Amino acid sequence: MKADLENTLYKTGSAFEEKCSKYAFYALLLYFVDIILLGTGGLTKIGPLSTRILFFGIAGLLSLPILFRNIKKLIKTPVVLFSAAFFVWMVIGGVIGFVKGNRTDIIKSDFMGYMNLLLLPTMLVIINSKERLNTLFKAIAYSCGAVSVGAILLSFTNLMPFRDPLRHWLTDVGLCALSGMTSVAVRVFFHTGSRYMFAGLLIAFYFLLTEKGDRKRSLHWCGLMSLYIVGIFLSYTRAIYAACFVVAVAAFVFAAVSKKGLWKRILKAFGFAAACAVLFIILLGGVQKGQNLIKVAFYRILLSTDLPSSMVGDDGGLIDTSDGEMDKISEDVQLGSEIRQAKKILLSESIVKSPVIGNGLGAAIKYHPEILDRIEFEKEEEDASGDASGAAAAASANAAAIEKSLRSGYVEYFYHDIINKLGIIGLALYLAPYIWMAVTTLRAGKSKHLMVSIAAFGSISYFFVIAYFNPCMNTTVGISCYMLAMTVMNMVSGDMEKTDK
Repeated sequence: MKADLENTLYKTGSAFEEKCSKYAFYALLLYFVDIILLGTGGLTKIGPLSTRILFFGIAGLLSLPILFRNIKKLIKTPVVLFSAAFFVWMVIGGVIGFVKGNRTDIIKSDFMGYMNLLLLPTMLVIINSKERLNTLFKAIAYSCGAVSVGAILLSFTNLMPFRDPLRHWLTDVGLCALSGMTSVAVRVFFHTGSRYMFAGLLIAFYFLLTEKGDRKRSLHWCGLMSLYIVGIFLSYTRAIYAACFVVAVAAFVFAAVSKKGLWKRILKAFGFAAACAVLFIILLGGVQKGQNLIKVAFYRILLSTDLPSSMVGDDGGLIDTSDGEMDKISEDVQLGSEIRQAKKILLSESIVKSPVIGNGLGAAIKYHPEILDRIEFEKEEEDASGDASGAAAAASANAAAIEKSLRSGYVEYFYHDIINKLGIIGLALYLAPYIWMAVTTLRAGKSKHLMVSIAAFGSISYFFVIAYFNPCMNTTVGISCYMLAMTVMNMVSGDMEKTDK
């Protein structure tokens, strides 16, 4: 009898192909670890190349013999067909972009982002057993754990004497961003690792509920889950908070409906992990000069309002908002909101020109001065002397910052961006594998593959939720998870079809 989740669709032949498959798998492991731990890859980048690109290339080259052997089966695989159709449309979008004279730097950036999907066939033929899948899952889980530990350590940045050089270095190498929430509390956002944290949480849950072992093993996975929750919390990111909540609730409901009695095990495990995480966060705030970190997250992230006067400061006393600290944070939040509002308006103006086929790759939002009149600026209060020069200077600085951001061409909204460039057709083709996975997950609800399906589909669902506010699904971080989910669900689909026969 074949092992559970063995991918019988794609075969290796000679001993040479077996060795190629083995080392290609090692390269894939390093590829995912690199993505999670090293942010944008600047730390290991030499010229235009980084270790991430190296692992990508090695895995692809070593898999070529297996790909050629299985080419006829691969081209019949749904996720490969959908991805190939998207690539064809993307090439058409590139041609449209060149013809229209769109920005070549953005055309190149668009192509490079989606090129990560080229690794999908390699993943399909190399991750060909449950053993390899679990090994990759554990590599992801432990990498996310390392990121969480890093977030905890860096949350003490404002108490360090060398905090400014550390911030600059972390920014320069593209590892993470640090920003002060109060004079002590620090937002620690790893550019890739923080986004992957929820995937690590679902993977740990999968092992907790399916891996046979003693009580210590269960505590091991519960401990990792607690660590992920702390790491997610310290990111102080509303999009991540919201996506985690929405997907977690949906996954819980689906699991509870699919398998009788499973909801009790889930609540027990998650409740224990969450309780440990909350306790740790409270203790962490206490160590950091009496900070109430939960209140920091509640006011600064969930409500986007100024902290109340009862918020403790770096000396354990009250923060006096008259010192300008909270006003500065509020101004930054307001400016960010104005920039996003302007980008949405300009994107909408661009989309209506060609909503079906798009305006081509490289289609950047077009800045025009009138956009500033359409944004609702927050009015600055005049000072006690009645002089409005400070407010005028602030408004001028805001306008300059908004113009600079708009002219950069960088857009945070993935769905608006892909429709603007590739149209509704492009978005539909890109989402086709996701829709296929959704159907496959529903089919797996009553099967032995329930938990692995939830781990895979839940992870990519989370990425698609945060993609509304964060452009991660046209970059390595989101696409790597997309390919992983497609690989898992392709294995699940193949195993269910084999069982049905």
